[in-house]
Amino acid sequence: MSDMSDPAGAGRGDKKRAKALIDAAYASGRITAADRALRFDRVDAAATRGDLAGLTAGLEAPVTPPSQVAQQPYQPPQPSPHPSWPQQPAAGAPGPVSAPRTSGAQTPGMPTTSWQGPQGRPGIKAPRGRLGCVLGVIGIAVLLPCFAGVFGIVTSVFTGVVGFSSGSGDLDTRSAWSSIVDDVREQNGTTRVERVRFYDAVATVWVRTPTGEAKETRWLNGTVQSTSTRTTSFDSPVSPTFDLAPLTDVLARVRDRAVQRLGVTDPRTVQTDVLPTGITVTVIGTDGSFQTARYDLTGNAT
Repeated sequence: MSDMSDPAGAGRGDKKRAKALIDAAYASGRITAADRALRFDRVDAAATRGDLAGLTAGLEAPVTPPSQVAQQPYQPPQPSPHPSWPQQPAAGAPGPVSAPRTSGAQTPGMPTTSWQGPQGRPGIKAPRGRLGCVLGVIGIAVLLPCFAGVFGIVTSVFTGVVGFSSGSGDLDTRSAWSSIVDDVREQNGTTRVERVRFYDAVATVWVRTPTGEAKETRWLNGTVQSTSTRTTSFDSPVSPTFDLAPLTDVLARVRDRAVQRLGVTDPRTVQTDVLPTGITVTVIGTDGSFQTARYDLTGNAT
């Protein structure tokens, strides 16, 4: 959808800068070699600057000072079958794709809670002796139901909104796609689109509006993150469109069918592109290998 004249398109210089950021993060030990290779592949396939921004998010953060690194060495994250939710990094070391934590920050879509004991408050001494033990037991009895409630909320969010009790964040569930289809209809007055791309928790939809604008909208975990438009000439050829609404059930099952069809037992990322000509599913393994499966718009393999 993007070309060199498109201000929102990803040019050669943009991709070169994105790869430089990824190389710097790899050299500093903030991402693994497999993660670097995966990001490079996505940079080459990126169509817009928004795609590049998502791939380099958090990579410009400063590296931990050497003295802290020596005390708290970096622990690389273990491979996960659902890589879309950021892993909690070891103390003092950022994870492979998540931005550094700051005060009050939280992962989108994930309720969090925190508690600071008496020692964290200046001027107040922690209770000692038998009184301290009694207060500690009372505190545990009070806080356990709170923690249980928070865990229940998180589980409910993963199961009810995302559709996976493990919290993969993939947008290949019927409830997630129904929400995005409703957004497209509300924003544009139609569900006919030119192109769709989604992977992990990110979805991008391209729509041609009745006024001749090419509109791109990006979602993260089902929430709109950005929208950009550019006016095109009415004399230019109009791209074919397809109706996104009937594909809700198709997209909800085509990813798992592609993974099973290709025999990938532990996929790192699954990227799906939908065009008027059909659906292409690219399965990326933990070793960086690529496999592709194709379907028509009814979900039948081609």
